[in-house]
Amino acid sequence: MPTSRTAQPNTYPLRTVSQLTGLSPDLIRAWEKRYGVVSPERGARGARLYTTDDIAHLRLLARAVKSGRAIGDVAALTREELRELVAAEPPPGAEDPPVAVSGPAAEGAVSRALAAVEQFDLARLNSELGSTLAALGAESFVRDVCAVLLHEVGERWERGKLSIAQEHMLTSALRTMLHAMIQWNRRTRVGHVLLTTPPGETHEAGILMTALLLSEAGVAVTYLGCDVPAGEIVNAAVRCEDVGVVGLGLTGDANQQAAIECVRELDRDLPGGMEIWLGGRAARAIADKLDSVRIYVIDGARALETRIAELGGG
Repeated sequence: MPTSRTAQPNTYPLRTVSQLTGLSPDLIRAWEKRYGVVSPERGARGARLYTTDDIAHLRLLARAVKSGRAIGDVAALTREELRELVAAEPPPGAEDPPVAVSGPAAEGAVSRALAAVEQFDLARLNSELGSTLAALGAESFVRDVCAVLLHEVGERWERGKLSIAQEHMLTSALRTMLHAMIQWNRRTRVGHVLLTTPPGETHEAGILMTALLLSEAGVAVTYLGCDVPAGEIVNAAVRCEDVGVVGLGLTGDANQQAAIECVRELDRDLPGGMEIWLGGRAARAIADKLDSVRIYVIDGARALETRIAELGGG
């Protein structure tokens, strides 16, 4: 039953929870009343307020139901049981889970997000990205929405149809989503990755999308932002608990020599056993110049999946 406690910080109203989970407000209320799947707090005027744990639980239930299971069969499961369930194959006899649509659904999301960017409507952009992530899942969201959206925004900026401020607004929305994802995905950790970009590298969209995929896979992510000196990266990696990987986004050819020096310093000073992951357009060329056994090039989803599997022992 809903509680009457004083509302705690980091709580969200029903409309926002609906956008972030892909569930309608009526369905969320029905699941609360009939199955008690979450117990929202009440605000000063009696409005439902949900915690990040509530949102994470509802997202797991939504994924279980979308895979063909009835809510009555999964409502009583614990968080860990739900995580195991959604990671497994559908039960015998169940319909195949709906495939994340990379056609009309993704195209429509890109069009709506572009319209929000054009109108400088950050609230609308955040809402659109959140609901699309919930509907498509992280992998399709990154591949079919974020990558396309970033490309379109970049193309329009080069043609003078969008400003640098609008491009930065999109990156800001992705950054906000990353921090929210880290809060939602509190499943058992399969490793801890520190992500950043080297000095002079100010493009962070690619590293943010990687962070989304890592977080969805259950990997703990510490994001330092972009343009960070090598010494500061080493210091953060040593001081953060259980960091096993330092990942760098490398996109600028003009900044290649500075990036090489940064990666060389990381290879020299990071503790033994800590891996270095390089992603982005310049990653392969830089890795080839350094030839270190602990440097891995993440040049696609399959390479990322392989490294995540290694973090979790397969």
